[in-house]
Amino acid sequence: MRKRVREDIGVEQITELYRKEKHGRIKERLLAIKLIYEGKKISEIAAELGICQKTIYNWIDRWNADGYEGLQLKSERAGRKGHLTPQEWQEIMQEIGNKQYTVQEILDYIRDTRGEHYSYQGVWRVLNKYLGTKRKS
Repeated sequence: MRKRVREDIGVEQITELYRKEKHGRIKERLLAIKLIYEGKKISEIAAELGICQKTIYNWIDRWNADGYEGLQLKSERAGRKGHLTPQEWQEIMQEIGNKQYTVQEILDYIRDTRGEHYSYQGVWRVLNKYLGTKRKS
């Protein structure tokens, strides 16, 4: 099935965007769009890139709706927002100070002082991701 793509952007512009793009996943999306403009079938593109056709259809829909911006990675899609902000986590770390708390003790501290309920793994991830802290469990 042939899917229509927006006509206000030409192959030359897509090629230029492709050349300038540094992120591999976005380059892959731009390449797929470029190949569609060049007349390749979606099934051929999917086989060549090693992805399913549905993914390409999704990229086309995003391209048609928002152009280049639609192909950008959406970090806000990854998981739900935390109960505590990064600033609140910084405050917690300052309150704890140099005490050698385990992850379980930090989890209990957050529950007792902030009234928020996190899983053990959730606290562990936040400590490692946002604070770069390596705590022993």
